[in-house]
Amino acid sequence: LVEQILLVSAVFIVLAASQSLRKHEYCVIGAGPAGLQLGYFLRAAEHNYAIIERGDRPGAFFETYPRHDTLISINKRRTDSRNTEYSLRHDWNSLLSNDEQMQMRYYSIKMFPKRQDLLLYLKDFKERFNLNVHFKTEVTGLHRLTESSEYRFSLETSQGQYHCQVYLIIGKGNTAFETAAHIYGRTKLIHLMSRNRVRLAWSTHYVGDVRAVNNELLDTYQLKSIDGLLEYDANDLFVLRRPDGSLAVGPKDLENDLDQTLFEENTRGLFETKLLSKIGNKNSSFSVELEGEGIVNFNYDVVIRANGFEFDRSWLPNVTTVRNGKYPKITPSYESTDIPGLYFAGTLTHSLDYRKAAGGFIHGFRYTVRALQRHLDAKRHDRPWPSLKQPLTGLIDTMVRRINEGSGNYQMFQNLGDVFIVDRAASSFTLLEEFPLRLLPSLPSASGHPVGRDSLLFVFAFEYGKNFSGPALDVFHEERASCLPEDAYECNFLHPVIYQYNSLPTDTRKPDAIIHLVEDLHTNFRGRSTHLEPLAAFLEAALKQPMYPLSLERCAMLAVMHGSTKPAESWCGGSSESRQDSAAMLRGCFETRLGSYREFFDVLEQNHEK
Repeated sequence: LVEQILLVSAVFIVLAASQSLRKHEYCVIGAGPAGLQLGYFLRAAEHNYAIIERGDRPGAFFETYPRHDTLISINKRRTDSRNTEYSLRHDWNSLLSNDEQMQMRYYSIKMFPKRQDLLLYLKDFKERFNLNVHFKTEVTGLHRLTESSEYRFSLETSQGQYHCQVYLIIGKGNTAFETAAHIYGRTKLIHLMSRNRVRLAWSTHYVGDVRAVNNELLDTYQLKSIDGLLEYDANDLFVLRRPDGSLAVGPKDLENDLDQTLFEENTRGLFETKLLSKIGNKNSSFSVELEGEGIVNFNYDVVIRANGFEFDRSWLPNVTTVRNGKYPKITPSYESTDIPGLYFAGTLTHSLDYRKAAGGFIHGFRYTVRALQRHLDAKRHDRPWPSLKQPLTGLIDTMVRRINEGSGNYQMFQNLGDVFIVDRAASSFTLLEEFPLRLLPSLPSASGHPVGRDSLLFVFAFEYGKNFSGPALDVFHEERASCLPEDAYECNFLHPVIYQYNSLPTDTRKPDAIIHLVEDLHTNFRGRSTHLEPLAAFLEAALKQPMYPLSLERCAMLAVMHGSTKPAESWCGGSSESRQDSAAMLRGCFETRLGSYREFFDVLEQNHEK
């Protein structure tokens, strides 16, 4: 999914529709999913903004792409939970909003929706929230108006079929495999070529690598049905057209040695023979492929370039790019490294989590867009990052809830995490949800929340096992899910990791303690002996006070249901040394939380007696 979404802070916008100057605090360039998501948050924060779109509808990119209509973003319509936040872990298409009806499950019943479904969804999202989008307006230039600390800019705007043929597709990503599957019925054979081996998403755990929905050609290759995969750098190839219209493809260093007679009729085999003799070096990955497959055809009727997109910086020539020109170079706060005050959002920020998390896709960048808006609010408008402050007795409750329900840190694993700032003097903690982990060293300025000298930080994030992701690894081996709670650091699949910092971390400072919680097939991290007790022990060691291995709500309910015949602390576990303190803490929590729930607990008790 390709997005070119750009946020420019404090801008003057020239709109060709009226040829008049309009002043906006924020300008979002592009009305794709990320542009609409950012517009939603800016509107909710009551900022003066405008979204500039050169097309005539939201998500114009999806009028053309994917070329063959089917998205690769999962649309899981039903989960075992009614919790919307939890459901977003498995809904990869919906944008974030306060309207539960604005979910992709109401637009498609397909596991992988069609692009037309997403176009309708984006149109309705724009109209439902009355977003300020200026269509048919193309950005042609950007100029800085002042060098002051308040960045101000002037934005210039404008108002056949192939049967029985042999194909070479340059690339081995989703685009290449999707194209191969789409044209398969009209071909003799298909070769896919790239410098590297194919990377399968189930092996690398990166959603941008080849998905199972697109990999049909792997069957025809491995089961010897003529089609094949070749490893060779396309930059080192030449392509020449023969008299019969076919295309001769080979290494550039062979081009000058070719005899013109090779391109006369009925000399196709001669070209292959000379080509093979030229590149017969056994150290070449290309020749290894040839030795394994025998004589490979090097003449094609059609050559297709399927190497993905590049960032269009024609109107931003001074912006540095990374990852072979795909993304602008940005800071951890999504700001251009070349033009201060210029921010990027959407797929163009994927350089920060490339081949790791989902920042290049809707189900990932909907959260990084929100993080960008929160950061800008803290930095420019003195609005601290949204937070939850509670007594320290509620720490394990809150942490367990976020581990089991939070969607942003689940989709953007190892990039967004929950930060718990513990004030030991006040016996309280402050939770910042889905904070960019690369900004931890600048947490106070990036979030607007101070970190005292005596503060303790817990940072929760999801991670895969360190040696479980890679294109050449066997991810289906028999021991893939055999880790135990005591050695959870060896778990392979996505699982919670909590880092402890006794003071504000720096770029080089390592955490003071780490705990991995064991993976779970159903991602239910509430097991008493497998998750709650190890987490409670970890927090007790850090805070030097007892914590509950069961949630406070559960403890209180058990205490009420079983009355005074069994001590409350017997239902709440804890170490033997801390039972008395635990009971006192439980009683305090119980009295605090009863409130309006007293009648509910009375009913529970009556039912239990019956």
